[in-house]
Amino acid sequence: MWEIELPWPPSVNHYKVIRKGKMILAQKVRDYFTECRFCVNSMYGKNLDSLLEITIDLYPPDLRRRDIDNCIKPILDGMTYSKVWLDDSQIKAMHVYMKEKIKGGKVILKITEANNG
Repeated sequence: MWEIELPWPPSVNHYKVIRKGKMILAQKVRDYFTECRFCVNSMYGKNLDSLLEITIDLYPPDLRRRDIDNCIKPILDGMTYSKVWLDDSQIKAMHVYMKEKIKGGKVILKITEANNG
């Protein structure tokens, strides 16, 4: 099992912006991907190629109401960008928990190989 601590993700509600008539990733999202790459340090470039199960523990930075699903995409895309796995289509089971507020927010991602049974 691998466990990675990540920063709090940007909302998927502000994932893309239009620049010069083209839809691109928002700067905040690109910055998040760079932070993710820094956080995975020992796993960087591992490119897990098996089927995976993940658990995501979300520790929000404040008490605002949030849709849990808006937090997931930036995390998964950040791990793909960081070459932790080849593609998030390898994930066959996912458990996501909204935990207590922590100053600044954070995410704990746990990755295991999926049972084939």
